[in-house]
Amino acid sequence: KSKPLIGNLIVSFLIAFSISIIYLVDINKTIQTTNQQLIINIILGLSFFAFFINFIRKIVKDIEDVKGDYNLKMNTLPILIVKYRTAKIASLLCVIPLGFLIYIVINIASIYKFTSIYLVLFTIIPLLYVALKLQSVKSIKDFKKLSTILKISMFLGVTSLIIFSLNT
Repeated sequence: KSKPLIGNLIVSFLIAFSISIIYLVDINKTIQTTNQQLIINIILGLSFFAFFINFIRKIVKDIEDVKGDYNLKMNTLPILIVKYRTAKIASLLCVIPLGFLIYIVINIASIYKFTSIYLVLFTIIPLLYVALKLQSVKSIKDFKKLSTILKISMFLGVTSLIIFSLNT
């Protein structure tokens, strides 16, 4: 927390890497060649999603912890550029995974209807809600709520792999 965003990026990268490791460790042993590209795309997509959702959540968490971080003389983004600007940046960052998810849903909707509905209900709508709320949120309690929504959305997004496998 002494350098703005570095810790957030590292933690988010490690979460994305923990999903990608599935491919690196096991895919060549268990996945047939015909499905391999699809599996690679899914794993990379989930990693990308997890990275961005966690990164946004860590930024929201920094806003939540601003008072304690300030007392500890940390250099987090909300301390450097104030909470409301940081919230606007987090809101803007939501556009990246939102665009990605919408692109995926558009491309799989005709084949994987149930997975598409699941993604819309449990990832796109909550993420859109967070993005819009971050434009006007003021209280620490509200930031905690948004952080929780992001955490749940990330979990449900990653578990969409189970829904996808049931839908095939």
